[in-house]
Amino acid sequence: MDWKFKVWNRKDKEMEDNTWLHQTDAYGDIGFLDMISPKFCEEHGLDYRILPFIGMETVSKQDIYIGDILRLEKPAETGWEKIRKGHFEVEGLNFKTIPGEVTRIQRKCEVEEIDEVTVVVRQPEHLGFTADVYWRAGGVYGSSSHLANRYLSALIDMGAEVIGNVFENPDLIPGCNGEGGENFSPEWKFRVWDDKLKEMHDFAWIVHEDMEGSIPFLSMASMAVNMDRGWDYRVMPYIGYKTNQNKEVYVGDILMIKYPFELPHNDPDTMVMIIRESETWGFNVNFCLGRDGSFKEVRRLKGFTDHFVEYIRLGAEVVGNVFETPFLDPLSLDTDLCFIEEQEKLPGEWMEEFKQKMLK
Repeated sequence: MDWKFKVWNRKDKEMEDNTWLHQTDAYGDIGFLDMISPKFCEEHGLDYRILPFIGMETVSKQDIYIGDILRLEKPAETGWEKIRKGHFEVEGLNFKTIPGEVTRIQRKCEVEEIDEVTVVVRQPEHLGFTADVYWRAGGVYGSSSHLANRYLSALIDMGAEVIGNVFENPDLIPGCNGEGGENFSPEWKFRVWDDKLKEMHDFAWIVHEDMEGSIPFLSMASMAVNMDRGWDYRVMPYIGYKTNQNKEVYVGDILMIKYPFELPHNDPDTMVMIIRESETWGFNVNFCLGRDGSFKEVRRLKGFTDHFVEYIRLGAEVVGNVFETPFLDPLSLDTDLCFIEEQEKLPGEWMEEFKQKMLK
Protein backbone atom coordinates (compact mmCIF):
# COMPACT_ATOMS: atom_id res chain seq x y z
CA MET A 1 0.00 0.00 0.00
CA ASP A 2 1.38 3.43 -0.99
CA TRP A 3 1.14 5.66 2.06
CA LYS A 4 -1.09 8.74 2.16
CA PHE A 5 -1.71 11.07 5.08
CA LYS A 6 -3.71 14.05 6.20
CA VAL A 7 -2.34 16.47 8.80
CA TRP A 8 -4.29 18.25 11.51
CA ASN A 9 -2.57 21.42 12.73
CA ARG A 10 -3.92 21.68 16.27
CA LYS A 11 -2.42 25.12 16.79
CA ASP A 12 -3.99 26.76 13.71
CA LYS A 13 -7.05 24.44 13.61
CA GLU A 14 -6.40 23.54 9.96
CA MET A 15 -6.56 20.23 8.09
CA GLU A 16 -3.99 19.72 5.32
CA ASP A 17 -4.08 17.04 2.63
CA ASN A 18 -1.50 14.58 1.30
CA THR A 19 -0.35 16.91 -1.52
CA TRP A 20 0.45 19.67 0.98
CA LEU A 21 2.34 17.20 3.17
CA HIS A 22 4.52 15.93 0.29
CA GLN A 23 5.32 19.47 -0.85
CA THR A 24 6.17 20.55 2.68
CA ASP A 25 8.30 17.45 3.26
CA ALA A 26 10.29 17.97 0.06
CA TYR A 27 10.59 21.77 -0.09
CA GLY A 28 9.37 23.32 3.17
CA ASP A 29 11.08 24.18 6.44
CA ILE A 30 9.05 21.55 8.34
CA GLY A 31 9.04 17.95 7.09
CA PHE A 32 7.12 14.80 7.98
CA LEU A 33 9.77 13.66 10.47
CA ASP A 34 9.64 17.05 12.19
CA MET A 35 5.87 16.79 12.54
CA ILE A 36 6.04 13.37 14.22
CA SER A 37 8.85 14.40 16.59
CA PRO A 38 7.45 15.46 20.01
CA LYS A 39 10.79 17.12 20.83
CA PHE A 40 10.88 19.19 17.63
CA CYS A 41 7.25 20.26 17.99
CA GLU A 42 7.72 21.25 21.62
CA GLU A 43 10.86 23.28 20.84
CA HIS A 44 9.17 25.11 17.97
CA GLY A 45 5.72 25.54 19.46
CA LEU A 46 4.07 23.19 16.93
CA ASP A 47 1.33 20.60 17.39
CA TYR A 48 0.52 18.25 14.51
CA ARG A 49 -1.47 15.03 14.24
CA ILE A 50 -0.56 12.76 11.33
CA LEU A 51 -3.61 10.83 10.10
CA PRO A 52 -2.84 7.82 7.86
CA PHE A 53 -5.03 6.63 5.01
CA ILE A 54 -6.30 3.24 6.23
CA GLY A 55 -6.35 1.61 2.80
CA MET A 56 -10.14 1.61 2.45
CA GLU A 57 -12.56 3.77 0.53
CA THR A 58 -16.32 4.25 0.61
CA VAL A 59 -18.73 3.16 -2.10
CA SER A 60 -18.50 6.72 -3.51
CA LYS A 61 -14.68 6.42 -3.66
CA GLN A 62 -13.89 8.65 -0.67
CA ASP A 63 -10.56 7.74 0.95
CA ILE A 64 -10.91 6.94 4.66
CA TYR A 65 -8.35 8.25 7.14
CA ILE A 66 -7.83 7.72 10.84
CA GLY A 67 -10.04 10.24 12.62
CA ASP A 68 -12.80 10.12 10.01
CA ILE A 69 -16.45 9.87 10.99
CA LEU A 70 -18.75 7.79 8.78
CA ARG A 71 -22.53 7.50 8.89
CA LEU A 72 -25.02 4.98 7.56
CA GLU A 73 -28.66 6.14 7.48
CA LYS A 74 -31.55 3.67 7.75
CA PRO A 75 -29.25 0.63 7.72
CA ALA A 76 -32.22 -1.74 7.98
CA GLU A 77 -33.02 -0.84 4.37
CA THR A 78 -29.57 -2.01 3.28
CA GLY A 79 -29.47 -5.40 4.95
CA TRP A 80 -29.27 -4.95 8.73
CA GLU A 81 -31.11 -7.39 10.96
CA LYS A 82 -33.07 -6.32 14.01
CA ILE A 83 -31.40 -5.53 17.29
CA ARG A 84 -32.30 -7.59 20.36
CA LYS A 85 -30.91 -7.86 23.90
CA GLY A 86 -27.69 -6.00 23.32
CA HIS A 87 -26.72 -7.60 20.01
CA PHE A 88 -27.13 -6.72 16.38
CA GLU A 89 -26.13 -8.66 13.28
CA VAL A 90 -24.86 -7.67 9.85
CA GLU A 91 -24.19 -10.19 7.12
CA GLY A 92 -23.94 -12.97 9.68
CA LEU A 93 -21.48 -11.08 11.92
CA ASN A 94 -22.67 -10.64 15.50
CA PHE A 95 -21.78 -7.47 17.44
CA LYS A 96 -22.05 -7.50 21.21
CA THR A 97 -22.96 -3.93 22.05
CA ILE A 98 -21.94 -2.46 25.37
CA PRO A 99 -24.17 0.53 26.14
CA GLY A 100 -22.58 2.89 28.63
CA GLU A 101 -19.02 2.60 27.29
CA VAL A 102 -19.28 6.18 26.09
CA THR A 103 -20.31 8.96 28.47
CA ARG A 104 -23.96 9.98 28.19
CA ILE A 105 -24.93 6.96 26.06
CA GLN A 106 -28.21 5.52 27.34
CA ARG A 107 -28.23 1.93 28.48
CA LYS A 108 -31.49 0.48 27.14
CA CYS A 109 -31.10 -1.42 23.84
CA GLU A 110 -34.19 -3.58 23.32
CA VAL A 111 -35.66 -1.94 20.23
CA GLU A 112 -36.87 -3.09 16.86
CA GLU A 113 -34.79 -1.33 14.20
CA ILE A 114 -31.60 0.70 13.89
CA ASP A 115 -32.26 4.14 12.41
CA GLU A 116 -28.67 5.32 12.12
CA VAL A 117 -25.11 4.05 12.58
CA THR A 118 -22.08 6.34 13.14
CA VAL A 119 -18.54 4.97 12.83
CA VAL A 120 -15.42 6.69 14.22
CA VAL A 121 -12.08 5.43 12.88
CA ARG A 122 -9.57 5.42 15.73
CA GLN A 123 -5.81 5.14 16.19
CA PRO A 124 -4.90 2.37 18.66
CA GLU A 125 -1.58 2.28 20.50
CA HIS A 126 -0.12 -0.07 17.88
CA LEU A 127 0.23 0.20 14.10
CA GLY A 128 -3.21 -0.12 12.54
CA PHE A 129 -6.69 1.22 13.13
CA THR A 130 -9.89 0.32 14.91
CA ALA A 131 -13.48 1.55 14.86
CA ASP A 132 -16.02 2.72 17.42
CA VAL A 133 -19.64 2.20 16.36
CA TYR A 134 -22.58 4.21 17.71
CA TRP A 135 -26.12 3.16 16.80
CA ARG A 136 -29.48 4.85 17.27
CA ALA A 137 -32.86 3.16 17.19
CA GLY A 138 -36.12 4.83 18.17
CA GLY A 139 -34.31 7.47 20.24
CA VAL A 140 -32.29 4.85 22.14
CA TYR A 141 -28.49 4.87 21.78
CA GLY A 142 -25.77 2.25 22.19
CA SER A 143 -22.11 1.78 21.32
CA SER A 144 -19.48 -0.83 20.69
CA SER A 145 -15.78 0.06 20.79
CA HIS A 146 -12.67 -1.31 19.08
CA LEU A 147 -14.35 -3.43 16.43
CA ALA A 148 -12.24 -5.59 14.13
CA ASN A 149 -11.43 -4.21 10.71
CA ARG A 150 -13.63 -6.70 8.86
CA TYR A 151 -16.68 -5.26 10.64
CA LEU A 152 -15.72 -1.81 9.40
CA SER A 153 -15.44 -3.28 5.89
CA ALA A 154 -18.98 -4.64 6.19
CA LEU A 155 -20.32 -1.22 7.21
CA ILE A 156 -18.52 0.45 4.30
CA ASP A 157 -19.86 -2.13 1.85
CA MET A 158 -23.36 -1.34 3.08
CA GLY A 159 -22.96 2.33 2.22
CA ALA A 160 -21.41 4.18 5.18
CA GLU A 161 -19.99 7.51 3.94
CA VAL A 162 -17.52 10.01 5.42
CA ILE A 163 -19.36 12.99 6.97
CA GLY A 164 -16.47 14.66 8.83
CA ASN A 165 -13.63 13.95 11.24
CA VAL A 166 -13.02 14.04 14.98
CA PHE A 167 -10.88 17.19 14.79
CA GLU A 168 -13.09 19.50 12.77
CA ASN A 169 -16.47 17.92 13.57
CA PRO A 170 -16.37 16.31 17.05
CA ASP A 171 -20.04 17.26 17.50
CA LEU A 172 -20.91 14.50 14.99
CA ILE A 173 -19.91 11.81 17.52
CA PRO A 174 -23.12 10.72 19.28
CA GLY A 175 -23.28 11.36 23.00
CA CYS A 176 -19.93 13.16 23.24
CA ASN A 177 -21.23 16.76 23.08
CA GLY A 178 -18.24 17.77 20.97
CA GLU A 179 -15.73 16.35 23.48
CA GLY A 180 -13.30 13.46 23.41
CA GLY A 181 -12.87 13.43 19.68
CA GLU A 182 -9.09 13.45 19.24
CA ASN A 183 -7.12 10.28 18.63
CA PHE A 184 -4.23 8.72 20.50
CA SER A 185 -0.92 9.81 18.93
CA PRO A 186 1.34 6.77 18.36
CA GLU A 187 5.12 6.54 18.63
CA TRP A 188 6.34 6.95 15.06
CA LYS A 189 9.55 5.14 14.08
CA PHE A 190 10.79 3.52 10.89
CA ARG A 191 13.69 1.60 9.43
CA VAL A 192 14.54 1.11 5.77
CA TRP A 193 16.00 -1.69 3.67
CA ASP A 194 18.05 -0.63 0.64
CA ASP A 195 17.47 -3.55 -1.70
CA LYS A 196 20.09 -2.30 -4.16
CA LEU A 197 22.92 -2.16 -1.63
CA LYS A 198 21.44 -4.90 0.58
CA GLU A 199 21.74 -2.70 3.67
CA MET A 200 19.39 -2.10 6.60
CA HIS A 201 19.27 1.46 7.98
CA ASP A 202 17.84 2.51 11.32
CA PHE A 203 15.66 5.48 12.19
CA ALA A 204 18.68 7.69 12.97
CA TRP A 205 19.95 7.18 9.40
CA ILE A 206 16.51 8.04 7.97
CA VAL A 207 16.41 11.24 10.04
CA HIS A 208 19.94 12.18 8.94
CA GLU A 209 19.19 11.67 5.23
CA ASP A 210 15.97 13.65 5.58
CA MET A 211 17.64 16.48 7.52
CA GLU A 212 20.47 16.77 4.98
CA GLY A 213 17.83 17.15 2.28
CA SER A 214 19.21 14.37 0.10
CA ILE A 215 16.25 11.98 0.51
CA PRO A 216 13.00 13.39 1.94
CA PHE A 217 11.31 10.68 3.98
CA LEU A 218 8.01 10.61 2.10
CA SER A 219 9.92 10.30 -1.19
CA MET A 220 11.83 7.35 0.26
CA ALA A 221 8.53 5.72 1.25
CA SER A 222 6.81 6.35 -2.10
CA MET A 223 6.76 3.48 -4.62
CA ALA A 224 6.26 5.94 -7.48
CA VAL A 225 9.26 8.10 -6.49
CA ASN A 226 11.42 4.98 -6.03
CA MET A 227 10.59 3.83 -9.54
CA ASP A 228 11.15 7.30 -11.00
CA ARG A 229 14.55 7.80 -9.36
CA GLY A 230 15.84 4.26 -9.62
CA TRP A 231 15.79 3.64 -5.87
CA ASP A 232 14.69 0.46 -4.16
CA TYR A 233 13.91 1.42 -0.58
CA ARG A 234 11.55 -0.63 1.61
CA VAL A 235 10.36 1.47 4.53
CA MET A 236 9.11 -0.55 7.50
CA PRO A 237 7.19 1.03 10.39
CA TYR A 238 7.56 0.18 14.05
CA ILE A 239 4.37 -1.68 14.94
CA GLY A 240 4.10 -0.41 18.52
CA TYR A 241 5.17 -3.56 20.39
CA LYS A 242 8.39 -4.52 22.18
CA THR A 243 9.61 -7.95 23.25
CA ASN A 244 10.42 -8.84 26.85
CA GLN A 245 14.03 -7.94 26.05
CA ASN A 246 12.82 -4.43 25.11
CA LYS A 247 13.50 -4.93 21.40
CA GLU A 248 11.22 -2.98 19.09
CA VAL A 249 9.26 -5.01 16.54
CA TYR A 250 9.01 -3.74 12.95
CA VAL A 251 7.20 -4.91 9.85
CA GLY A 252 9.43 -7.57 8.27
CA ASP A 253 10.69 -8.97 11.58
CA ILE A 254 10.80 -12.69 12.34
CA LEU A 255 10.07 -13.79 15.91
CA MET A 256 10.41 -17.21 17.50
CA ILE A 257 9.27 -18.93 20.66
CA LYS A 258 10.13 -22.52 21.64
CA TYR A 259 7.76 -24.30 23.96
CA PRO A 260 9.60 -24.98 27.27
CA PHE A 261 7.94 -28.34 27.99
CA GLU A 262 7.59 -31.80 26.49
CA LEU A 263 4.95 -32.42 23.83
CA PRO A 264 3.82 -35.58 22.05
CA HIS A 265 6.33 -36.74 19.43
CA ASN A 266 4.53 -35.35 16.36
CA ASP A 267 3.25 -32.11 17.89
CA PRO A 268 4.89 -28.73 17.13
CA ASP A 269 7.49 -27.45 19.59
CA THR A 270 8.30 -24.12 17.91
CA MET A 271 6.31 -21.10 16.79
CA VAL A 272 7.75 -18.67 14.23
CA MET A 273 5.90 -15.42 13.54
CA ILE A 274 6.59 -13.26 10.49
CA ILE A 275 5.33 -9.66 10.56
CA ARG A 276 4.02 -8.82 7.10
CA GLU A 277 2.98 -5.60 5.40
CA SER A 278 -0.79 -5.32 5.19
CA GLU A 279 -3.03 -4.21 2.33
CA THR A 280 -4.49 -1.72 4.81
CA TRP A 281 -2.81 0.54 7.39
CA GLY A 282 -1.43 -2.02 9.84
CA PHE A 283 0.29 -5.39 9.70
CA ASN A 284 -0.41 -9.09 9.21
CA VAL A 285 1.13 -12.00 11.07
CA ASN A 286 2.03 -15.40 9.62
CA PHE A 287 2.17 -18.09 12.32
CA CYS A 288 4.33 -21.09 11.39
CA LEU A 289 4.12 -24.20 13.56
CA GLY A 290 7.00 -26.66 13.43
CA ARG A 291 9.11 -29.27 15.17
CA ASP A 292 12.88 -29.76 15.00
CA GLY A 293 13.21 -27.14 12.28
CA SER A 294 10.53 -28.63 10.04
CA PHE A 295 7.47 -26.45 9.46
CA LYS A 296 4.26 -27.92 8.13
CA GLU A 297 1.50 -25.43 8.94
CA VAL A 298 1.08 -21.72 8.34
CA ARG A 299 -1.72 -19.43 9.51
CA ARG A 300 -2.19 -15.86 8.31
CA LEU A 301 -4.14 -13.52 10.57
CA LYS A 302 -5.34 -10.27 9.03
CA GLY A 303 -5.89 -7.39 11.43
CA PHE A 304 -5.97 -9.75 14.40
CA THR A 305 -3.20 -9.27 16.97
CA ASP A 306 -4.41 -11.00 20.15
CA HIS A 307 -2.39 -14.20 19.65
CA PHE A 308 0.69 -12.28 18.54
CA VAL A 309 0.59 -10.04 21.63
CA GLU A 310 0.14 -13.10 23.86
CA TYR A 311 3.25 -14.75 22.41
CA ILE A 312 5.22 -11.52 22.85
CA ARG A 313 4.24 -11.51 26.52
CA LEU A 314 5.17 -15.17 26.88
CA GLY A 315 8.69 -14.62 25.56
CA ALA A 316 8.80 -14.56 21.75
CA GLU A 317 11.91 -12.73 20.59
CA VAL A 318 13.09 -11.18 17.32
CA VAL A 319 15.57 -13.54 15.63
CA GLY A 320 15.93 -11.75 12.29
CA ASN A 321 13.98 -10.22 9.44
CA VAL A 322 12.82 -11.19 5.96
CA PHE A 323 15.51 -9.08 4.25
CA GLU A 324 18.75 -9.87 6.12
CA THR A 325 17.90 -13.39 7.32
CA PRO A 326 15.28 -14.74 4.87
CA PHE A 327 16.38 -18.31 5.63
CA LEU A 328 14.66 -17.96 9.05
CA ASP A 329 11.31 -17.48 7.33
CA PRO A 330 9.70 -20.93 6.89
CA LEU A 331 7.69 -19.53 4.00
CA SER A 332 10.93 -19.02 2.05
CA LEU A 333 11.87 -22.70 2.37
CA ASP A 334 10.95 -25.34 -0.17
CA THR A 335 8.71 -27.33 2.14
CA ASP A 336 5.26 -28.84 1.85
CA LEU A 337 3.28 -26.30 3.86
CA CYS A 338 -0.37 -26.49 4.79
CA PHE A 339 -1.52 -22.89 4.33
CA ILE A 340 -4.64 -21.79 6.19
CA GLU A 341 -6.13 -18.32 5.60
CA GLU A 342 -7.56 -15.97 8.21
CA GLN A 343 -8.04 -18.29 11.16
CA GLU A 344 -8.71 -16.39 14.38
CA LYS A 345 -8.08 -19.28 16.75
CA LEU A 346 -5.19 -21.72 16.71
CA PRO A 347 -6.84 -25.14 17.17
CA GLY A 348 -5.68 -28.27 18.94
CA GLU A 349 -5.30 -29.50 22.51
CA TRP A 350 -1.57 -28.85 22.36
CA MET A 351 -2.26 -25.10 22.11
CA GLU A 352 -4.43 -25.13 25.22
CA GLU A 353 -1.78 -27.16 27.04
CA PHE A 354 0.89 -24.72 25.91
CA LYS A 355 -1.07 -21.71 27.16
CA GLN A 356 -1.83 -23.27 30.54
CA LYS A 357 1.77 -24.31 31.19
CA MET A 358 3.21 -20.99 30.05
CA LEU A 359 0.81 -19.02 32.21
CA LYS A 360 1.67 -20.94 35.42
